[in-house]
Amino acid sequence: MGIELSLAVVVALAFTATVVLFTISRDRVAGIAGIAFMAAQIAVAIQNVGGNNVLKYAVLGFCLYLVIVVVLRRGSDLPRGPILILFAAYLALLLLSSLVHPDRSNLSLYSGILISGLGAALIFAVMTSAERQWAVKGIIVIASLEAVYALLELAVGLPAIWGRALTADGAIESGGYNQIVSGLVRSQGTLGNPLTLALLLLFAIGFVVRGHGPTKLGSRAIVVTLLMAGCFASGSRSALFIGFLLIIFARQNRRWKTIFAGVASLAVIVLFAAATGFFQSAIVVRFVSGSSVTHRSGALDAVPGLLSLQNPLSVLLGNGYFSAYTLFGEGLLQEGHFYAVDNQLVMTLVEGGLVTLAVLIALCAMVWIALPANRPACFALLAFFITFDVLSWPFGVALFGLIVGLGASSQKGGLRGHRTRASLASTHERRLELVNASSVAELKQSHPRGLA
Repeated sequence: MGIELSLAVVVALAFTATVVLFTISRDRVAGIAGIAFMAAQIAVAIQNVGGNNVLKYAVLGFCLYLVIVVVLRRGSDLPRGPILILFAAYLALLLLSSLVHPDRSNLSLYSGILISGLGAALIFAVMTSAERQWAVKGIIVIASLEAVYALLELAVGLPAIWGRALTADGAIESGGYNQIVSGLVRSQGTLGNPLTLALLLLFAIGFVVRGHGPTKLGSRAIVVTLLMAGCFASGSRSALFIGFLLIIFARQNRRWKTIFAGVASLAVIVLFAAATGFFQSAIVVRFVSGSSVTHRSGALDAVPGLLSLQNPLSVLLGNGYFSAYTLFGEGLLQEGHFYAVDNQLVMTLVEGGLVTLAVLIALCAMVWIALPANRPACFALLAFFITFDVLSWPFGVALFGLIVGLGASSQKGGLRGHRTRASLASTHERRLELVNASSVAELKQSHPRGLA
């Protein structure tokens, strides 16, 4: 995409957003902005646009503009609490570490995670219950479209829009072979990476299985099947496993009944697989072994060295954002030519040290506690922390910011949340109308002729 076209796109988006966001009612602006924000993050993999910095900063500028509009119109609805503060502290500590280690970090990429993460958190934190429902349904629709495109990538060879074709031959340009079935191409959708695609699909599954998408069971089953098929097309073993757990355990009945039903279902499936010899098949051998599994276990093996071989400042505050490449060169991380940690907790230790890691763990715990009704979506995101550098990608940080925003505004239930001043005002007006109508009715009954 050329510079002229990139500028034309951002100008058109900004103009449309201005017209829409300043003309609609106040209690709808965050919902529309949230959908537009996440759609922009999903449609353009800003970390993969190559040398087209105009397009990258155009998308980030559009997202920042949405945040500014929402804050101007709904800033008074921002919840007061520790969750947003902890998230801001996490981002601030990464910035501090990067400033302390300018020779190891890459601050030019920091703006991507700052705008994506904090912007999503602020927008979703001020949403009303109705706005959250729209936004979540919008994300489910977008994820379903991504799943369709992923299947078309797999079936008819549609091109990878922002990434490179990831074939199954293990060539250097492929980024690795397919983790499920040998010989297949790994789909990426518009996200520029198979794992970010799988993360989006799992996130949507987490909402669908708790009833935030289609209301009918049959429609819900179709959407979940489509999203799981997209996970298969991404070639991610961990995504299929996490999705399988979500489907089994994320029922909406009592906790112990859910656990019992999930364990019983899992036991029946395992016994059937063992009886049919499935565990000795090539698919299972590939699933539980290979370079990918070894590489991820290598991230945990690197932790003792990160704590004992670095100077105290790097142990406490890390080495700055995007500093893992430097540590790979110093031999402190996994060996080989695949420069990805593939573990968000270890990556946080590398970039932000023990202090930032403690803040991140505390933040995840508080979000988990604040969102009992949406723990499947939280689980999908947090489970990916042990297999992928989620917060190294702007889209991953945006998705995490979304959950942080929901947690910040929710005391009980991720989609019910707090009620903004706008929604409270409209409710108060409706109550007054009902009281007045009731009073008039009583007067009519007591004085039928005088009010006739």
